[in-house]
Amino acid sequence: MKKFRILYAALGTKKISIALLLSFFVLSGTFARAQQTSRGLLNPAEWSQSDLYNFVEGVAQVGTKDINEAYDRKTNESNANLSGCKSFGGTWDGGSYGIMTLTQDGKRVSGTYEWKGTNYIRGTVRGRVLTGTYSQPTYPEDRYKKGNIKFTLAADGNSWSGTWTDKDGNNAGTWSGFCISN
Repeated sequence: MKKFRILYAALGTKKISIALLLSFFVLSGTFARAQQTSRGLLNPAEWSQSDLYNFVEGVAQVGTKDINEAYDRKTNESNANLSGCKSFGGTWDGGSYGIMTLTQDGKRVSGTYEWKGTNYIRGTVRGRVLTGTYSQPTYPEDRYKKGNIKFTLAADGNSWSGTWTDKDGNNAGTWSGFCISN
């Protein structure tokens, strides 16, 4: 991983060309072909300078050669740092649950998210923790039409992570969001 930290530093100071950097990755076996990521097929030969920068910085910070983890993690962090929600109020990228728009008025939070239709969030904030409910009126299975949520806002206010449970509290999953705008 030391070589990636050196390359990251060189890229940041513009002392290395993108073509040279890409050649290094291909020759070193870091990646030799396009790979599938959560954002679709990534072909390193078609990467922009921003893509390469995100990958190198992701590898340097995460300590992995996995293109999915390094690229996606750094890209999500970059997107979150551009906007700065600072509270639960804002527009969030909720991952597989779609775009979420929340309004925070004091300790109360309410809003919508688009996942298989328009769905609703309501809750109360204590400190950096939002506890409340979700409602998915168009979801086909009754047990998932309503349930509970608990999200924790990151210290920088640019992301949150947490859990959801079905109405009976039996089935649960994780949920996270990155700030798009406040």
